Amino acid sequence: MDTEKLLAGVIPEINRLLIALPRITITEAAAVIGEGGGFEAAVTRRPRDVAVPHPLGSPMPNLVGLMAELMERTTPRVYLTRGTILDVLRRVAQRDAMVQNPFEFARVAVSVLKAKLVHQLVEGIKYEKLGEWWEMQRILDEDVIELFSRYTVPADRSLYDTVPCDSKVERGFAQALERRMDVRLYMKLPPWFEVPTPLGNYRPDWAVVLDNPDGSEPLLYLVAETKGATDPTALRGTEAMKIRCGAAHFGSRQYKTTGALEGVDYKVVKEASEL
Repeated sequence: MDTEKLLAGVIPEINRLLIALPRITITEAAAVIGEGGGFEAAVTRRPRDVAVPHPLGSPMPNLVGLMAELMERTTPRVYLTRGTILDVLRRVAQRDAMVQNPFEFARVAVSVLKAKLVHQLVEGIKYEKLGEWWEMQRILDEDVIELFSRYTVPADRSLYDTVPCDSKVERGFAQALERRMDVRLYMKLPPWFEVPTPLGNYRPDWAVVLDNPDGSEPLLYLVAETKGATDPTALRGTEAMKIRCGAAHFGSRQYKTTGALEGVDYKVVKEASEL
């Protein structure tokens, strides 16, 4: 990790955030006591919020320890040394927020730190071959035809005679692969096929084997992720970063990355014609 690069991205963003004072809600009510001593009527006034700073003289939380604990409770867990967290506290300009609302400051600061840290990890991630192989029998024994799949496609070019699909996009993708003459084999990848990433494990959707366009003997292998939106900026932040990790794992001309595997091209596509 490049600590200075991390801090250079974190400090300005924390300084731009508006961290409000803690607020409490006050609800007032007026009650009328009748002659018999009971309540005859009650009028409730509209609740109002009041900003209340951290009480003077009250013990301040250990911000370094609080932020470290919050980072460890995130999913996935993210760790920074306490020295790096202390550097953040020393450099930010939000000193009043630290004193007046330390818990909210810690929450938003950890949110910024986690986002920047994961982004830096994904930017520099590299995968290496382990020399391990999956046995074909594990794929053939896997019960990939889920009983409650929303959609299924009859298949002649897959490992099974039925392909389970989770969405209309996937169903259309499988149907289009069935119609293509250059498809040698394709399959919906089993649930255990995962790529480890800093944001948790990532599951690509498909493996497709195509004839090589230049007519040479080696086949072109593609691992495709089908999404309704193929523009990475239209995907959610975590999903987009996991896809970047997938590109770094397999290698991708689309993302201009070299992966740990040869003869594999990773793509994000919406339709089979984009392969």
